[in-house]
Amino acid sequence: MAIKWTNNASTTLASAISAVATTITVASSGGSLFPSLSAGDYFYATLSDSSNNLEIVKVTAKVGDVMTVVRGQDGTTGTAYVGGDKFELRPTAAGLSISFDKSGDTITGPSSVVVNSSSNALSISQTGSGKALLVESTGSGLHKQARAMRC
Repeated sequence: MAIKWTNNASTTLASAISAVATTITVASSGGSLFPSLSAGDYFYATLSDSSNNLEIVKVTAKVGDVMTVVRGQDGTTGTAYVGGDKFELRPTAAGLSISFDKSGDTITGPSSVVVNSSSNALSISQTGSGKALLVESTGSGLHKQARAMRC
């Protein structure tokens, strides 16, 4: 079960939807712009109308141009929309908070970022890859240097 992303996915609604509809059909071939979903995968999409009323939905299934959604996500409310209104994959607070979790000096997600302020070190590791990057700052003032090590 993972959140999925694509760059700049944007299309329009093929027809009107009610405030409680859980199936949304987008414009012909518009579905191909959005992430492919396997069982348990999802992405967040934003609906917007000509007055810039916004609603975030969680897309839990996609077959062609038909999306199965959970309405009113991330503090928004289900709203009726008309054909031609926008359906877009945008960064959302819900999506970003699931992708990364900050605890102390560590940010975890598909990669982990650890900032150690006492040793001036930053380490980045990719989960399960066995690869890591360590950047350390040495010296002081304007003469600081960075050293990178790949493991």
